[in-house]
Amino acid sequence: LFRSSAMVQSANAFDPILIIYQILALQCLYYLCLGSCLLVVHSVMNEPLSLNQIFSGVTVNFVSAPGNMNVVSILGASVLGAFLLSKIVERARKCVDFTFTLYFVHVMLTTMYDGFPMDWEWWAVNVFGSVAMASLGEFLCATREMEEIPLYSNRGSAGGR
Repeated sequence: LFRSSAMVQSANAFDPILIIYQILALQCLYYLCLGSCLLVVHSVMNEPLSLNQIFSGVTVNFVSAPGNMNVVSILGASVLGAFLLSKIVERARKCVDFTFTLYFVHVMLTTMYDGFPMDWEWWAVNVFGSVAMASLGEFLCATREMEEIPLYSNRGSAGGR
C-alpha cells in the first residue's frame, strides 16, 4: 500500500523518503540518458563504447573526435536531465538543489572509478551542463507551475454543453 498520507500533505512538507527516491530516480534516469546519448553518437561514428566515457575525466576533450562526441553526449544528457527535473521534481525552486546533488554524486562516482578528474575540459563541460540543466529545468518547472488549473470539467456531464 502506498503512502496515502503523502497526498494529503501540502506541497511544501518535508518528506525525506520522497526526496531520496527523487534523487535516485533522477540519478538513474540521467545515466540512462547519458548512456543512450553516448550509444547513439558513438554508433554513428563507429567508435567503441565503455564506462570510461561516463566515469573518466580523460575521455572528455575538445581536440579529438571521440572527446567531442563525449562533450555532445554530456550536453545532450543535460538537456534531457532538465526534462527529467520537470517530471520528477516538478518544483522550480528545487531544480538547482537536485541538479547540484546529481552532479556532486557524479563527481564522487567519477572519483571512485578513475580518480579525481583533473582535466579542465571535463570540468568546463560538466559545469556548463549543470548550469544548463538547472536553468532549463527551472524554466520548464516554472512554466508548468504557471499553467491554469481547471476548476471544473465538462467531460461526462449529462447536459453536454
